[in-house]
Amino acid sequence: MPANNPPEPYSFAVLVIESEVGYESMAELIKQHGVLPTTPTLKGPNGSIFYFFPIPPGTTRKNVSLAPHVTLRADGRYDDLLPPDILAQVEAAMRRKK
Repeated sequence: MPANNPPEPYSFAVLVIESEVGYESMAELIKQHGVLPTTPTLKGPNGSIFYFFPIPPGTTRKNVSLAPHVTLRADGRYDDLLPPDILAQVEAAMRRKK
């Protein structure tokens, strides 16, 4: 009989927007591609903005520069930034979508 393993936690691709240059670059990307979907967001002490997009387990993860000072980071280093209550809500919503 297979073991009843808990579900693997989701991790996140994090869109990082840094500095005024990043804000301007992001405004251009929004003009070209539309607004971002609603997702948990944090603002760092230096003004950087972090948008957290859940990615399912097993997804290939890498970092990609999208524009000057706008980077999509999916290497896992930001997975622990979200507070546990927000993380639980995101994981529950992703499981409901399956």
